[in-house]
Amino acid sequence: MKRLFGHLNNEPIFEYTIFNQNNHRISVLSYGGVIRKWMAPDRDGNVSNIVLGFETMDEYVASSPYFGAIIGRHAGRIDGGAFRIGDKTYDLATNDGANHLHGGERGFDRHIWQVEEDVQRLTLTRTSAHMEEGYPGELDVRVTYELTDDNELVITYEATTTEPTVCNLTNHTYFQIGQIGETVASQALTIAADAFAPIRDDSIPTGERIPVEGTLFDFRSGRTLGTGFHRLDEQLEHAQGGYDHPFFLNGTAGPQATLVDESSGRRLTVTTDLPVLVVYSGNQLDGSIAVEEGIIPQYGAICLEAQHLPNEINDVTTSGTLLSPGETYRATTTYQVTTD
Repeated sequence: MKRLFGHLNNEPIFEYTIFNQNNHRISVLSYGGVIRKWMAPDRDGNVSNIVLGFETMDEYVASSPYFGAIIGRHAGRIDGGAFRIGDKTYDLATNDGANHLHGGERGFDRHIWQVEEDVQRLTLTRTSAHMEEGYPGELDVRVTYELTDDNELVITYEATTTEPTVCNLTNHTYFQIGQIGETVASQALTIAADAFAPIRDDSIPTGERIPVEGTLFDFRSGRTLGTGFHRLDEQLEHAQGGYDHPFFLNGTAGPQATLVDESSGRRLTVTTDLPVLVVYSGNQLDGSIAVEEGIIPQYGAICLEAQHLPNEINDVTTSGTLLSPGETYRATTTYQVTTD
């Protein structure tokens, strides 16, 4: 189903809604590939939205903290807004202090995508021009959203380039599987990760790999998120009292992460072939943003972003984010919502 959502610089922005047989429906914008709504039943069959999204284009342009968007060319931060490929340095926008964040001032989240629709699948495409936001190579990108009858949102990414470049794509949906307007503090998160990446005070990974054992980052057996908020911990202080950290996934079969809300009975699982899951617990939400369902407090939603390690291009000799002509970037992440 397609409808006109609004306009951007006199260009129409459309909203596409896909359905499955279990009363789930997901609405996606041609602007930024934004997942604007995911309507899903709770354990009692009551259907409500489980992601943060705005009602107007003006709100997305003015104040959206990447709500639901495709992030590219590079998810996360790049130190100093620069990277090298071979003997050449490429300078990027520094749109997060001295660093580059989520593809720059006009990343993939702020472009209009071409959309092909089917009943349960949307295919979004765009070409990122050579030197767009400072990135070399013309990058052809294809992102597919498929809503299955197993209540899975399967996101598939593909990209090819004309010159060696950096490519690290993710989706920045803010999940609130309980009640929008409340916090995620009571929700339990499990991650199959034995180590995490500590960050500096500007949120750039330090390049270290720290075991989670004995830390507030040990989610291997499940941990209520609020047990970490505002604790006296240097790493949490770097992230404004919450989590904004990459976890190195173990690569085990089955879901790599599970989020459970006892009040609604909803369970969100994440399965991915990517090596890192960045957990962002909505630390910078401060009550200044309102959506249809209510005002969003600090920790009012959580992002579970599967990707490669931010700033990896500057830290290791061989980076999974480096893409060369003749290669195809491929990745798949699946979000499944079930009820207890």
